[in-house]
Amino acid sequence: MREIPAELAERVVVEILSSDGVVETGWLKTKEDEVSGNGKIDDVGEFLGECGAARVVDKVAAVAWWLKNKKGVDFFGKRMVVEQFEAAGEAIPKNLSRDLAWAVAVGWVARKDGVRGSYYLTQKGREVVEKNFPQEEIKQTASRRR
Repeated sequence: MREIPAELAERVVVEILSSDGVVETGWLKTKEDEVSGNGKIDDVGEFLGECGAARVVDKVAAVAWWLKNKKGVDFFGKRMVVEQFEAAGEAIPKNLSRDLAWAVAVGWVARKDGVRGSYYLTQKGREVVEKNFPQEEIKQTASRRR
C-alpha cells in the first residue's frame, strides 16, 4: 500500500462524491506530467494552432487527441475539455454539449458505453487531427444549421 498526502486524498474523495459518475483525473498531476511529452509541442494552445483546428468541433477533436497522446487520458468528460480550452487560452464554447454532440455525429469522438458524459477519441478523429484537418474533411463535417 502507498501513502498519499491528506490534501490529495481529500481532493480525490471530493471529486468522487461530487461527480456524476465520471471520475476525471485531468487535475491530478503525476511525475510524468513534469517531464516533456512524446512530441515536439508541449503546450495545448500551441498544438491547437499547429494542427489547424479552427472550428470548435475541430478544437474538441484536437483536445481529445491531446488528452490521449500527451496526457495518457483514454476517456474524458466535458470538464476536462473546458480545462484544456482554459490552458490553451481559448474562449470556452457557449454550448460545449452541442459541440461534443457534433464531434460524436461526425465520428471524431465517441461516447463511452455505459458511462454518461464520458467520451474517447476515435480512430477517425486521430487521423483527421494528425492530417491537420484536410479541407475535404472540413467540407463533409460542416454544420447544417437552418
